[in-house]
Amino acid sequence: MKNKSLLDAHRRQQTIDNENKYPSISLKRQQPANHSKRFIYPWIPTLERGGKQGDAWENRKRRRGAFINISSCCCLSIAFGIVGLILLSALVAAIILLGLYRIRKNIFEEVYFFKWKSNHQEAQRLVKPPRQLRAHQQVQQLQRRLLQVQLHLLLPQQQLLQLQLRAQQVQQRLLRPQQQVLQLQLRAQQVRQRPQQRAQRQQLQLRQVQQVALRQQRVAPQPQRRLLQVQQ
Repeated sequence: MKNKSLLDAHRRQQTIDNENKYPSISLKRQQPANHSKRFIYPWIPTLERGGKQGDAWENRKRRRGAFINISSCCCLSIAFGIVGLILLSALVAAIILLGLYRIRKNIFEEVYFFKWKSNHQEAQRLVKPPRQLRAHQQVQQLQRRLLQVQLHLLLPQQQLLQLQLRAQQVQQRLLRPQQQVLQLQLRAQQVRQRPQQRAQRQQLQLRQVQQVALRQQRVAPQPQRRLLQVQQ
């Protein structure tokens, strides 16, 4: 009890000292209790009041601490729940992906094995026994030799054809001056025949004119015939 009374006296002395230091505290007592005003002066230390008021203050503190503890616990539980849900969803997604991967792997292995098996069977079908292979190789070698012999035989024929082509080219070169001479002779004949052709054309034109005049004489009456005769 003595210790309690000493503590109360010490608290009262502290409150008095604080009121002397900070006169705004005495005004706060007169005003209605408002918890938000406590945070206006953060440099003021928290006051511990004695008696019934001090108990009420402590009860408020406890309630506030309990509320803060409850709210913090709720927030932590919600956060842990969200994290747990995320981890659970990630685990489920990983399991699903692993299952899909295994299914795809099994399908791929089955398809690959089927292809390998079919290719292996085809290869076994295509593979011939050693005797048949040797005979086939011998036949191929003989065919190659035949082709080589045919090529050797065709070489002289090719050389003959090349010589014939060269001879034809030489003959054409030798015939070029003769062709030029013939062309010149033809041009000279054409030049000589041009005056004769002109004279023949003129004679034909005169004959045509005479024939037309004779026709007109036959068709025209007697006085016109006389005029035509006089004109002639």
